[in-house]
Amino acid sequence: MIINNKVKCIEAVNFRGFFLPLPHYLVQWVCVIIQVMSEQMALTFQVSPDVLEQELDGETVLLDLGSDNYFGLDEVGTRVWQLLRDGKDSEAIVDRMADEFDVEIGQLRTDLEALLAELSGAGLIKQV
Repeated sequence: MIINNKVKCIEAVNFRGFFLPLPHYLVQWVCVIIQVMSEQMALTFQVSPDVLEQELDGETVLLDLGSDNYFGLDEVGTRVWQLLRDGKDSEAIVDRMADEFDVEIGQLRTDLEALLAELSGAGLIKQV
């Protein structure tokens, strides 16, 4: 595999145990398709106007005025919250978090999806 604009591209296919190289024009075509698909998967969220926030020692406390519930975010959750508040989509958040934290991309995506689902389920953010 090669990396092109942070998109993994396929250089060869496995056929009956043999790796057959793809012609250069097919590699570029596959890269473009993968890149378009990943851009379409980027989700954008909006922070609810009913949420008050206060950062304390690198962690954030959220108060949902609609439900009177408090929520706490650790340092990593706080960084995600800051990026959401700044209007970053899910792919931009993954890119930024990968640069700032020592984490495997697959684990980062899984954890981010779980956090976004939890925040959305609590009504703190909504997908736009």
